[in-house]
Amino acid sequence: MKKLFTFIAAVFFSIGALANTYVISNDTYVSSDPDNPGKWTFTTEGQTFTVVSSGNKTYGKGVTSTGTFKVSQNDQIAIQLPDGMTASKVIVTGYSNSDENSAYIKEFCGTSYDETAEYDLPANITGESMESYEFTGSFTNVITITPTGNQACIKLEFEATSSLVGEKISTCTVENANQLAIL
Repeated sequence: MKKLFTFIAAVFFSIGALANTYVISNDTYVSSDPDNPGKWTFTTEGQTFTVVSSGNKTYGKGVTSTGTFKVSQNDQIAIQLPDGMTASKVIVTGYSNSDENSAYIKEFCGTSYDETAEYDLPANITGESMESYEFTGSFTNVITITPTGNQACIKLEFEATSSLVGEKISTCTVENANQLAIL
């Protein structure tokens, strides 16, 4: 009986907080909503993520070999995490879709940055030179990112846990309230 209880407890705790890495990229892109071209779906590790462009921009891929997707300058994207998921780390990797002007991350989850911050995405239309930036915290529900300076080509990596029960706390603000209605 003691061994059975230990096994059940171990299974419960492993189900309660499964750590995993999820990648949102051109390689995990599934489709765009035909009625709303600014709403994109990605599937990774059996989980579905919805991304909404505040400017209702259509999906575009970056240089194929990089696995990135395009985000227009000053266009906030809102990434809807699956229910019960908490990301402890988000890595943004990308480059500027230009040979002349770099882009940078202007906003991440409601925190604003200026062009002198260390979130520069190098000018490199070929995608041969990319930068990665790590953001840590406890992110649930919606994660927002806004590039500026130029169109950015990015991919995202989440280090996250899924929980069967838990309180949802959103640490992000969404620039356009209509985005939440679309999610």
